[in-house]
Amino acid sequence: YTKYEANKIRLTMTYRHKSGFLGAEKSDTYETDTIILVDGTFAYALVHARNSPFRLEPTHRKLLEVSGTITGKGITETIAVNEVAFMDDPRILIVPLYVNPRELQEKNKIKFFKAPKNFHMLSEAVVVDSDKKNFCQTDFTRDGNDGRYVRVKHNRFAWATGKFDPGKGDLVFAKNGEVLGIMVNNDYAFHVHNLGSRIRLVSRTPLGKSFDAPETTVRLASLGKTLKTLSEKFR
Repeated sequence: YTKYEANKIRLTMTYRHKSGFLGAEKSDTYETDTIILVDGTFAYALVHARNSPFRLEPTHRKLLEVSGTITGKGITETIAVNEVAFMDDPRILIVPLYVNPRELQEKNKIKFFKAPKNFHMLSEAVVVDSDKKNFCQTDFTRDGNDGRYVRVKHNRFAWATGKFDPGKGDLVFAKNGEVLGIMVNNDYAFHVHNLGSRIRLVSRTPLGKSFDAPETTVRLASLGKTLKTLSEKFR
């Protein structure tokens, strides 16, 4: 948790969308704390789409404009977010940074995170809720039928005891600081593994001046339908 706190970044997306029954235009801002992950020369961030402009549930937004930035106490210059893409579980957004990790680390006081190489040697996790600035230690196992997810043990009576309990959007770390995934519900986390092959085809969505509102609306509607194809336990 200490490493997370020292190296977290702030992802900000400002967006304009049609809201309500009459479709009045509205402007909003989405902000969340997350981290920078690195795989070789590829730097990126992962977030749950639930509160973002690109949410799929309960209904998708009719977006008109979206732009994004990444900032942080360890980052000297704001990083522009040029695009996002959707993973095989479309509730998870990948945010490519398009910066050289080595140069980024040399110019900034920030450490990056990686996915574990020896996943099967690990069994304990630390779950971090970036919004409430809380965390807990727990156990996890890889799902036997679908390796895209890990099962995270949670306290079913947390509501009564007041203890922190893993929930949707929380980051899941191995105790050595490597990143296991992001919670998709109270029981399962999207497993950060083989991400290159898990980005949905034709899901890249440019932001800023290149944002295509009609195309994005069609894409979000289509992705929302795919949620119904997920196994019930992962929804």
